[in-house]
Amino acid sequence: MYANMESVSKVIVVMALAFIFLTYLLLIKKKNSIISILLVGIASSIILNTDTLGNISEGFGRSVGNIGILVLLSYLLFGILKSSKAIDSIGEGLLKVFKKGREELGVALIGSVFSIGLEKEMSYLLLSAPIESMGKVKGKSKKILGLSLGISVLIVSSLLPPTAGPYGVAKLMGIDLLSMIKYGLLISIPMILVAVFYIKKYIKFDEDSINKAEDKKVFSKDKKPGFIISILPIIIPALLVILKIIFLEYDYIGFFVNIVKSLGEPIVAMAISVVLARLILNKYIDNNEDYVSEAIKKSSSIILLIGVSEFLAMVFRATNISEYIGSLFIDYGIPAFILPFIIATFIKFIQGNEIVAMMTTAALISEVGLMSNINTIITALSICVGSLFFSYVNDGFFFLVTETLGIYDMKDKIKSWSLLTVIVWIVGFLSLVVLNIFI
Repeated sequence: MYANMESVSKVIVVMALAFIFLTYLLLIKKKNSIISILLVGIASSIILNTDTLGNISEGFGRSVGNIGILVLLSYLLFGILKSSKAIDSIGEGLLKVFKKGREELGVALIGSVFSIGLEKEMSYLLLSAPIESMGKVKGKSKKILGLSLGISVLIVSSLLPPTAGPYGVAKLMGIDLLSMIKYGLLISIPMILVAVFYIKKYIKFDEDSINKAEDKKVFSKDKKPGFIISILPIIIPALLVILKIIFLEYDYIGFFVNIVKSLGEPIVAMAISVVLARLILNKYIDNNEDYVSEAIKKSSSIILLIGVSEFLAMVFRATNISEYIGSLFIDYGIPAFILPFIIATFIKFIQGNEIVAMMTTAALISEVGLMSNINTIITALSICVGSLFFSYVNDGFFFLVTETLGIYDMKDKIKSWSLLTVIVWIVGFLSLVVLNIFI
C-alpha cells in the first residue's frame, strides 16, 4: 500500500491541486479541454512518479479501442438513419407513445428499459439517434431530452445487473441477482423521477428558443421507411448483447450459442447495426457518403476527450490511493451501509470510473470481514449509489453525454450533467435510508 504518511499526503495534495488547476483552466480561462486535461495529467504523473507513457497508452487505448469505436459506429448509424429519414419515422412513432408534456419522462423510461443488460455507453449511443429526432417536438430541446436519456441510462446500468458493475458487486458479496435487480429497481425509480423533475424545472439552455423555431417544421413529408424497419438496427444489437449475457450467466453451450456470444460483443453488435441499417434503408438514402466524413469529424473530438479523461483517471488509479482511503474509513469504524457508500463516493471522485469504484469498494468490504454483521443488499446498493457521485473531467461518460448533445461550455457541462449526478446520488442515499428501515 503506502510506506508512510508523507507519500499519502503527496498524492492527496497533487490530486487536489490538479483538480483546482483544471477547474481554473476550464471554467475561468476557458482553455481547450483536451490540452488542459492532458497537460495536467502529464504534470501529475511526473510529480507522482507513475508510468506516464503507460498511463497515456492505457487511457487512450481504452478510448480508441473500445468506447471510441462505439462512438464512431454510433455516428455512422445516426448518419444512415438521418440520411434515409428513418430518424423521422422513429421520432413520429415515439411521439405517439408519449403524452404532451411528458416527453422527458418517456425518454427516461425508454433509456431505463433499454439499458438493462447493456453497458451505459452502448445504451446511450444506440438511443441518441431517435432522441435527436425528438428534438423536433415543439418546445422541447434535444439537450434536455438527451440529459433525461443519459441520466436514466447511468442510473439503471449502475444499479441493476447484469451490467458489469452491479453484477460484480452482487457476485463478490454473495447476493442473488434477482434480489439485486428487485431492490435496485426500487431505488432507481425515485432517482429517475427526481432527475427528470430537476431537468424539466431547472436546466435551461440559450439554444432552446432556436429549437422551438425549428420545431415548427415538424417532420419531413418525403418518402421514408416505416417505424418497424427504422428501429430494427437499434433493437437487434441490443438483443444480441442481452442474449450473450444470458448465455454466459447460465453456461449455455452449442454452435448457435457460440455464434451469439461472438456477435454479442458490443463493438461487433454495433457494427452489425450499421451494416443492417445500410442494407435495409439503402433505397431511402441519398447517393452520397457525406454522413461517413461527418461521423469521423464529430466522433474524433469526443474520442480524444474520453482518452485524456481516462489518462487522468489512470494517473491517480496507479497510486493505489483509492484502496488506502477505503481501508482508512474501515479503520475508523463508520457504521453499517454508510461506510461502503462513503468509500465508493471517494473512489469515484478520485478516479472517475463507476465500475472501478464499485469493485474496489466491494472487495475491500468483503476482505476485511464486515459481511457477517450487515445487510448485504443495502450494502451492495450503497456501493452502487456511491459510485454515481459527481461525474467530472476524469469520467469519460461526462464528455460522451455532453459533447454528443452539443453542450460545449464547461460551466454548462457542470451545471447540467455534473450537478445532476450529485442530485441522483443524494436521492439514492436517502432512498437507501428509507429502504433500510423495511428490509
